[in-house]
Amino acid sequence: MEQIEKRWPGFLLLLFSLGTSLNLFFLNHHLAGAFESGDKNIEWYAVFSKNIFQPTTSYIAESILLPLAAKLIGANDSTQSYRLFCALITISMLPVLAGTAQCFFNHATKAFLLVLGFAVSFTYLSNYQLGFPDPLTISLLMFTALQRRPLYLFLGASLAGLSHFSMSVVALTAVSMLWISLPETSKKARIQMLKSAWCGLIMSRLLLALWFNLFEYKLTTRSDIVFQSSWSLFITRYNQSASAFWLTPGILFLTSYFLIVIYFALKQKTSFALSLIAALSLAYVAHFFTFDGLRVFAVVISCAYALMMATFIETIYPLLVARANYLTPYLSNATQTLTSQKLYIGLGFPTSAVWLFFVSNAADKGLFINELPLVHLRVLDTRLLDYALVAASLLILITAVVPRLRANSLTVFATKIIFWTPVMIIGSQYLRQLLYPNVSFAIWTKVAILTTAMIVVALISKIELSNVVRLVCHNHRSNLLDSLNNLSRQYMVWQKNRLTRKHHQSQRLSKR
Repeated sequence: MEQIEKRWPGFLLLLFSLGTSLNLFFLNHHLAGAFESGDKNIEWYAVFSKNIFQPTTSYIAESILLPLAAKLIGANDSTQSYRLFCALITISMLPVLAGTAQCFFNHATKAFLLVLGFAVSFTYLSNYQLGFPDPLTISLLMFTALQRRPLYLFLGASLAGLSHFSMSVVALTAVSMLWISLPETSKKARIQMLKSAWCGLIMSRLLLALWFNLFEYKLTTRSDIVFQSSWSLFITRYNQSASAFWLTPGILFLTSYFLIVIYFALKQKTSFALSLIAALSLAYVAHFFTFDGLRVFAVVISCAYALMMATFIETIYPLLVARANYLTPYLSNATQTLTSQKLYIGLGFPTSAVWLFFVSNAADKGLFINELPLVHLRVLDTRLLDYALVAASLLILITAVVPRLRANSLTVFATKIIFWTPVMIIGSQYLRQLLYPNVSFAIWTKVAILTTAMIVVALISKIELSNVVRLVCHNHRSNLLDSLNNLSRQYMVWQKNRLTRKHHQSQRLSKR
């Protein structure tokens, strides 16, 4: 039983990493085009995989590990099957990082923080180019960076070199600068890590040389292409869009990277902070001398970035634990509050989500107010209408969850208006499309629909007009109540006198 409990956090971590990886994988907007069939949609790595035992001069033959694996399992029969194999490798990047991080920290929470931070900030995970050996190379490099045992360092570096030798050389050079200045690590351990990793890389080069000689490969390497090209070619490409060059890894990646560098600099770990800057500079140099954009940058920086985040989490985790202990009473109160409102949360969250989905999709189909120019105005590549709809859905959710807001008549009235009015307008527009598809509403018609919708909303929401009048005319409340009390007293006196008269009449009749 104890062994199951110890393994369970690791299983949850792998499950979380797999779910996150799948989510990021399908965010790539180029994914659908990768599986389209056509004469131009050829996967050259799949072609190389079919002819991997034949002589070649293509520079892509430097990467033999992934094409060889595809050859052995028969995943190179078509472009689609090869890219499906590459998709499985791409999806496995975060689970590999999760398993490696669990072994590195021997702590599920720290491993979870590493996977979460890497998934959020590493842009390549959702902007990959399917078909390249980069995901396998990145996984092997991250595995190597988070190892301490010499054998695993040797194996990881060897396999990374077979996956893509030239980029592995640059990536291990970057991470070696971090190993040399790694905080709280002995000099002997640093030397051992460097020896194991670089011996593995040398071994991969020897195996590649043997392979090239055995199958008569005559390759033009990437370094040959760089030396044959003039400086003006790379400078011209850089000058075409300098900002795009520097922002290739993404703003979130750069922000997190520099914040961690500043943290280590403030903690007086200057050598490690300088090593981080040198590793990032090396990634930009590799990016400058290639034409592949993000994929080269991501491969080169991946292992250094994973080690940087792991070191940062290891350093800052005690502070996080102390803060968590300080916030425990507040979190307990918040949990109790949320528990008491679980019925309203269970009803409010899906209701607001469905409302947002319905209204936003109707707006995209021209059933709302899409004709107004202001609606099409974009801020941070998002329509102002979308911001307004999200804010309205949050108001609906908060009103449903917070007891004070539910008890406030004006807030409830405004929330119901916000909820039902767009639904009424969309219904009117839908009927107009069905009955008069080629006719659009005039402005006065839209105003009339809006007014009618608000009136109908007030009726279907069962809002009594007397409540609204009482809230608006609060000063006349006492006079109205006094008048009602006087009428009530006069009625009671009249009723009493009537009963008295009836009683006297009945007595006179009985005496006769």
